[in-house]
Amino acid sequence: MPAMFRWTLLLGLFPVSVPVSGQTDIIPSQKGPVSSAAIQADKESRGSVELRFVDGSKVRMAVLQQTLDIVTKYGKLTVPVRDIRKIEFGLHVSEEVAKQVEHDVQSLASNVHAEREAAGRQLVELGYRAYPAIHAALKSKDPEVARRAELLVRQVRETVPAHLLRLDANDRIDTAEFPIVGRIDSPTMKTRSLYFGEKDIKIEDLLALHISRPNSSLELTVDAAKYGSGSNQWLDTGVEVEADMDLNISASGQVDLTDGKGGQVAGPAGAQGMGAVGGGGGRGGRSPGIRPGALVARIGDAGETFFIGEQHKSKSPREGKLYLQIIPGPFGVPSSGTYSVKISTGGLP
Repeated sequence: MPAMFRWTLLLGLFPVSVPVSGQTDIIPSQKGPVSSAAIQADKESRGSVELRFVDGSKVRMAVLQQTLDIVTKYGKLTVPVRDIRKIEFGLHVSEEVAKQVEHDVQSLASNVHAEREAAGRQLVELGYRAYPAIHAALKSKDPEVARRAELLVRQVRETVPAHLLRLDANDRIDTAEFPIVGRIDSPTMKTRSLYFGEKDIKIEDLLALHISRPNSSLELTVDAAKYGSGSNQWLDTGVEVEADMDLNISASGQVDLTDGKGGQVAGPAGAQGMGAVGGGGGRGGRSPGIRPGALVARIGDAGETFFIGEQHKSKSPREGKLYLQIIPGPFGVPSSGTYSVKISTGGLP
């Protein structure tokens, strides 16, 4: 099993609203001195937990509870939080909202026109929280209910972002061992903030939870004979990266694109004086604008090729396994030599 994460505060505190497309690390105004030990603990655990809210905000925090109970089709599972990699939350609503939605859907069949109209307006106001019930009403045997449900579905889709329109109540939990589909058996999750202490976050306000692994680094060698002599030769680094994870790769060394004859040598940035001839891509695709001999990478089996060279720092655009390759030469012969590569994830040095 992976080592226990250090559950100390990261940044920010719910609730904070930011645009859906952005991410903000919130550091409120400090009312008193914060100890150097607390600041160091914050730095050490930074990035380990990211909570994504339905209002579009993304906040880094600490999760205090050790386990989550998940009700599945085959019974209840108690899952250690340390083993969880990601949670995609299904639709959760409060008991009060659930009762309101049920009442309004039933009122769509009322004999009183004003009650039907009022129920429709209320369902549209409830938005994504009422969407599954409205969608289900499309199959009503009552023609009036089905007609109104069709209209309401269109209205909700026009006013609510598509990613909030969840029809499934199940949560999807990715663990270190296997994925789980079920329902988290708690309305809240215990968290802690350096500045505001412990807080119970409502599950109904969450879209996703991502747990980043602690900062880690790996050094390896990329052999040009194996991973630089054909467009489909990719080195599986064994490094799993997550979307938006900090990625830092540095490389050094020299390879010969003429099978050791010294006719054309290159460094990680590619052979000087040679034009760009393209590079390997996901499953053999080509990536124009990269010189032979250059070190490139991709994330996942179908990820796009991107340039590494001697130094690369970025946020990972997607999650998946990291692969490396040396762009082959145009001479039709194997390459030789190696690059020494250092990969760091979880924080840019």
